[in-house]
Amino acid sequence: MERVTSGEPTGGGPTGWPYGVALPRLQRRIALSSEPESPPGVAIPSGPTPSGPRVALPTLNPLVTACHPKHCPRHLPTGVAVACGRAPISNQCRRRDMSMPRRIVPGAVYMVTRRCTQRQFLLRPDRETTNAFIYCLALAAQRTQMRVLAFLAHSNHHHTIVVDERGRMPEFLESFHKLVAKHQNALRGRWENFWASEATSVVELVSPDDILAKIAYALTNPVKDGLIDRADQWPGATSIGATLYEREVVARRPSRFFRRDGDQPVSVTVKVDRPPSFSHLDPAEWRAMLSERIASIEAVARAERQAEGRRILGRAEVLKQRPTDRPQSCEARRRLSPRIASVNKWARTEAIQRNRAFLSAYRAARDLWKAGAVALFPAGTYWLRRFAGVPVEAVMLPASCSV
Repeated sequence: MERVTSGEPTGGGPTGWPYGVALPRLQRRIALSSEPESPPGVAIPSGPTPSGPRVALPTLNPLVTACHPKHCPRHLPTGVAVACGRAPISNQCRRRDMSMPRRIVPGAVYMVTRRCTQRQFLLRPDRETTNAFIYCLALAAQRTQMRVLAFLAHSNHHHTIVVDERGRMPEFLESFHKLVAKHQNALRGRWENFWASEATSVVELVSPDDILAKIAYALTNPVKDGLIDRADQWPGATSIGATLYEREVVARRPSRFFRRDGDQPVSVTVKVDRPPSFSHLDPAEWRAMLSERIASIEAVARAERQAEGRRILGRAEVLKQRPTDRPQSCEARRRLSPRIASVNKWARTEAIQRNRAFLSAYRAARDLWKAGAVALFPAGTYWLRRFAGVPVEAVMLPASCSV
């Protein structure tokens, strides 16, 4: 067999990159050859083979997700071996570790949850961690035009509820989690991954009742875990006061990781807003509604502790924990990771059907696009719109998102 090697490139492909030379990661996913002659990295028999004459891989659209031919022998014609390229993916052997596309539309309300690696207390409350968490959240929210409704940084995970005003949730997650991880690793003297390898939980909150319930859940999370008696006693980053009174929270640029002469602002402000669906309420009515929900959760947790004879851990003991400590309880595994939350059965059913319709339209458009045909992707398509420039149906911005 004749094989194109990286030692002596014999020419360039359609992208201008020499055959056989290692490509950047993004271009590794592109089927380079549209020529009848040797595709990049493909060893082609120099003469007739038992299966027939010389053949080449079919032409594919750029950026088509691909999988390795070792796992997908059905993709290659008999007698063709791949040296450093990748074979096209098919529906029969789609990679199992890839998540389904997510519908990203402006105006949606999400609850974001992410856990530290190994359940360690790497976000244990202290002055530097609390300030840095708020600073990174404010930076990411300003960059991506997110409205923050509530947040709480637990010792080993966080809950943050936001309104995605411009359909930029993936950018927000990337910026926020990257900044927090880099600062905390610098603070703790770590080099490994800060966040758990599992996917970030991003749950769309369908109705106003769901938004109110999740805000109360996030702010009272340490209470249910038996760490404190009241939600306002949490010593770490929490927006309980700002959420109740719609205040601004100010954070200064941390001394770790961020350069003193860098481009990041010396101080930033995160405005904690009231949910859009409750904007018609008086400030006092909103405060009373949320306070009542929080007090109810605190009372239930207090009654359960008394019935079981347990005591709270307390603020002082929380602050004494080492960042490398972890809970003694067993971690639940292989649980479902929902994408929507709704206490109303019919609203939940409608949201599920809407997501299914999006997936069906997305897959149909993607199949057309992969085949080289003109395809209009459904509203909510994010990755291919941003990185491949595919046409997407227009989506109307909610009135609350107007500039």
